Amino acid sequence: MANILWLDFETRSRCDLKARGVYNYMQDPSTAVLCMSYAFDDEDVVTWTPDRPFPARVAAHRGQIRAHNAAFERLLFWYVICPDFDVPEPALEQFYCTATQARANCAPGSLEDVGRFAGASMKKDHRGAALIRALSMPQADGKFREDAALMAEMIQYCEQDVKAMRAFSKGMRELTIDELADYHVNERINDRGVRLDVPLARAAVAYAAAELEEIETRFRELTGLPSVRSPRMREWVWARVGPQARALMVLHKDGVSKVSIDKTVRGDLLAMESDDEIPPEVREVVQCADDLWASSVAKFERAAALGDDQDGRVRGAFVFAGGAATGRACVAASTLVQSEYGQRPISALAVGEKVLTHTGKFCKVSRVIYKGRQTMYRLKTASSGWVDCTAEHAILTNKGWTRVEELIRNQERRNPQQGDDAVYLAAVAYDGRGGAADGANTRNCLGNRAGDGGAKTATHPESGELFEIEDGREEPYVWRAPSGRSDLEGGLPVSLDWRQHIRAGAPPSADESTWTGNVAEGLGNPSYRQRQNQQLIGQLGDCDPAWASVVTLTEDTEIVCLGEKGVWDISVEGDASYVAQGLIHHNSSFGLQVHNFPRKCAKDPELVREAMVRRHAIVPAFGKRVTDVLKSMLRPALLPAADKTLVVYDWSSIEARVTPWLSLRGEETLDVFREGRDIYVAVAARMFGIAEAAVSDEQRQLGKVAVLACGFGGGVGAFAAMGRAYGIAMPEPEARRTVDLWRKANPWAVPFWSDLEYAYISAIRRPGEVFPAGRVQYMMQGEHLWYALPSGRVLCYPYARIEEDGATYAKAAWKPAADAKEWPRARLWKGLACENVVQATAADILRHALRRLDAAGIPVVLHIHDEIVAEVDAADAEALAARMKAVMVDPPGWAAGLPLAASGKIMARYGKG
Repeated sequence: MANILWLDFETRSRCDLKARGVYNYMQDPSTAVLCMSYAFDDEDVVTWTPDRPFPARVAAHRGQIRAHNAAFERLLFWYVICPDFDVPEPALEQFYCTATQARANCAPGSLEDVGRFAGASMKKDHRGAALIRALSMPQADGKFREDAALMAEMIQYCEQDVKAMRAFSKGMRELTIDELADYHVNERINDRGVRLDVPLARAAVAYAAAELEEIETRFRELTGLPSVRSPRMREWVWARVGPQARALMVLHKDGVSKVSIDKTVRGDLLAMESDDEIPPEVREVVQCADDLWASSVAKFERAAALGDDQDGRVRGAFVFAGGAATGRACVAASTLVQSEYGQRPISALAVGEKVLTHTGKFCKVSRVIYKGRQTMYRLKTASSGWVDCTAEHAILTNKGWTRVEELIRNQERRNPQQGDDAVYLAAVAYDGRGGAADGANTRNCLGNRAGDGGAKTATHPESGELFEIEDGREEPYVWRAPSGRSDLEGGLPVSLDWRQHIRAGAPPSADESTWTGNVAEGLGNPSYRQRQNQQLIGQLGDCDPAWASVVTLTEDTEIVCLGEKGVWDISVEGDASYVAQGLIHHNSSFGLQVHNFPRKCAKDPELVREAMVRRHAIVPAFGKRVTDVLKSMLRPALLPAADKTLVVYDWSSIEARVTPWLSLRGEETLDVFREGRDIYVAVAARMFGIAEAAVSDEQRQLGKVAVLACGFGGGVGAFAAMGRAYGIAMPEPEARRTVDLWRKANPWAVPFWSDLEYAYISAIRRPGEVFPAGRVQYMMQGEHLWYALPSGRVLCYPYARIEEDGATYAKAAWKPAADAKEWPRARLWKGLACENVVQATAADILRHALRRLDAAGIPVVLHIHDEIVAEVDAADAEALAARMKAVMVDPPGWAAGLPLAASGKIMARYGKG
């Protein structure tokens, strides 16, 4: 019997895969298999289609099954293949995820990237992807296309994926037995899911919409400005605050000082108690801005979209050994997106349809959703591109992904006479049309096939404006470029259609080359713009050469506040971007992201929940502002099933324990934990040379901030940033003195950081030799710098080397430039090395506990950093909570001498443990 079965499926369905979750997708009755490409070990890849008997050899296989993002193939087997073709159900433990293998080796998790990163001989094939999508999703009449020629191309595409996956997987370090077991534990948690209070989530979104209107109204009453998002708000605040508040508003970076009203500054201002420094009306304005930009609404929207229709559970919330990049896309309904079928309004895109991304590739749309009405801005450029979008919306520029609100701030504060740099937007040829009313094919919109419960059809009353573009009002203008400022003359009366040469993977034809030259000529060609173009190429990533040749840069010429409009959103797999109306946009975020939920929770969640679902007033009874109430209900929106309860436990000061333990020098600090003393009091006592009993509350708070900020080599900047979060602000000399006191009070710290630096530098210079640093070991093997943790798990800094500014390594999360010979590199320094080994060791402790809890039959539904949440029968809660705590405080065998402690609660709703 073969040892490994390599596998890849192509399917068709009307279900929205990502918005509803892969679990719901598999159970959707319209889901069908188009083909299955597979290979045993090193044999040739073959393909099965459903018009033939299912391969007996595959059905009988009881060995390992490898697939990329294997949950898809596993669930497809369980919910489609096995019941439809009478195939025995493979066990979860048979599946091996090659995306997990890639992430465990510090490589990109996507199949399209990992091949190049690993140097595999086979890479994911993008040619013909748009044709494949034509077979996988229903057409405008609701029927699926049947085409033998296209099917043959799809089979070739699927087989190439199997070859690419096998090539890079065999070239990488295998997952260890423990890593594979941890992956299977994580999949069982994903399968189990966590229950969401869907009515609460929907009520929260409704409250937020009403609150937005009130915030804007109150802001206009106080300031006379058109919107909270107006860049003039910063100047309005600056003119009314005291000298100490102004000092907080001035940010210093790279020798440049700038006035800011960003999130950190707003927090600092609101923490000030003096009315002389920040008058009450100014405080209210700053609070308005903070409330408007709160992220709790988006989290509720994501959660509601992911909840199962039948039991409300959110499944598949955790990506093992990695995370996903996120972004935001909030644009008007009729924004024309460049799809594989031409320009289509964003609201008309079908899930599974492919759109052009910032790398020149066509990638699948995984989610389409209507998000209600929000304040919008019309952004216009000198190249005739323009779009209506929210202030948070991100556009690709020569300085990376830049939000519209940042573009507004940049223009308001820029002084060309002083040499201040402009921000240039990535631009493509566009004919200036702005939406359906300006010539888009509205017929395509009438059958919106989002498949998402939150999405609305064209006839839905809330999206009745779907094809109505509001004209930009003459007032209030946010910003308009001075006449003649731009060197770009005129627009680009050219339609955008990349499909032919992108799909074929070939360079442009002669006609297209001429057209490209005309584009470049129309956009202007000053020397400084050429330098900016070189920066832009670095942002495009691993892109199609023909695509890179026609992307240029342009200036924004006008940003006008439009008031409220309907907002539409999409998610795009792969490149996390899309091209629309002459600009390159970042796509939406996806996932529950429980790790970003605020820890603050409502005192009586049930009472607040009852008020919210009945649409009663929730302020001031439950908080000063609606946004505060919504934030406090994010965690309580997760709850157990009937007759069950949640057991929530977290480790106490896990990183503060692991760091000195790893150093082999920190026994004095570890004794504080062993004896059950307060680590913040103990550190403060050593810092100030006093007895622990004499430590004041203020001194303990300083000790706490120092412990949290300084453990990973943090200096004055880290201490100041952490101090602001805890309401501590002090002059730089005093902050520096506090950092020095912490280092003297923890004599193990600086030597440990130096040990780490010496070890990894020496390892790079002397390949094959092992260099210890405390309980960690480094070794350079081949082109990679490996480090072994006390658990035995190994991680690496890929393609490490010594350069002029120290050690560097390839950063898997960064896309290479179009013409790059290698991946972008990051600098390795001792503070980062310390942070990496400490957090990896803490993760090993979490994994060990999850494995033991899984073996004991305790059903975990969530794990967030240092916290574990189980859903148990209410009658057994006390006993299982005691067992859960016992597991968490019992260190693994490899962690002998590490004092662990955990605390927790039994909860009817998720909250702060």
